[in-house]
Amino acid sequence: MKKKEIKYQKKHTLQCYLLLSPQIIGFFVFTIYPILWAIKMSLYYYNTIPLDTRFVGLQNYVTMFTEDKRYWETWVTTLEFTLMKLILEIPLALFIAVILKRKLKAKGFFRAVYFMPALVGGAIVGVIFNNLFSYLGLINAWILEAGGTPIDWYGTKAKALLFLVIASTWTSFGTNVLYFVAALSNVSEDIYESAKIDGANSWQIFIRMTMPMILPTFGTILLLAINGTIHVNDFIIVMTNGAPAGKTYTVMSYITGNYAPGFGASTANVGYGCALSFVTSLLMCLFAIGYMQLKKKLENIY
Repeated sequence: MKKKEIKYQKKHTLQCYLLLSPQIIGFFVFTIYPILWAIKMSLYYYNTIPLDTRFVGLQNYVTMFTEDKRYWETWVTTLEFTLMKLILEIPLALFIAVILKRKLKAKGFFRAVYFMPALVGGAIVGVIFNNLFSYLGLINAWILEAGGTPIDWYGTKAKALLFLVIASTWTSFGTNVLYFVAALSNVSEDIYESAKIDGANSWQIFIRMTMPMILPTFGTILLLAINGTIHVNDFIIVMTNGAPAGKTYTVMSYITGNYAPGFGASTANVGYGCALSFVTSLLMCLFAIGYMQLKKKLENIY
């Protein structure tokens, strides 16, 4: 009997590995291998021309920390962009989720409508908003027809960032709406009824009961939103391409737009871009670890 059980377990384990093998192979081919390749190439000067490729050791990292001020400036821009987007997106998504949680007609229809922009690719979003707000875009065409003067919507960093935030929020807040709706649905209606019987108003119920109960989910949503915002690059490249004067480049769009093959100049040092990507990944990992530790402490408090 034991031999049969052992044989069955081995067979079952083999079947599990066979079922998982496509995912495991894909993970190594499309994740692990590119990471190892990027770490290796970060030690080279590499501009896609084989004859120009040469080993430079840690020179790319030295350049990053001592000469490339623009890279560290993009971290400031990334922080500004992230804060502006979260301040707009998270409260808006939570507000709409609270409304959709109520007994409304066609509730499913409205949930689908809010989620639809998330199905549009980032580059397409950039094209749409660029056609609207570029100097030769549709909005300025209407202003000209009305007898006004065209506005340079991307003329300053503040204005350009504002429109980037609006565009990014439009395409991503619907996902957070669904997350919040799911979190609110897990809160028992009996708790609300008991609170109303005790004389609590809607605001008190929301602040003192709803928010603490959805805090774990709220923390996860916030982390996903921060991660998604920091990783935004395609629609920024399409919409402003760093305008004005590269001031709206976030970290990811700066690396992609200047050093990724097909985006940057043909002579761009892809090896340096790999070094930037590796350091950026390490910083993001440290942030994620710190955030999760803080999230655990807050959950223990509440």
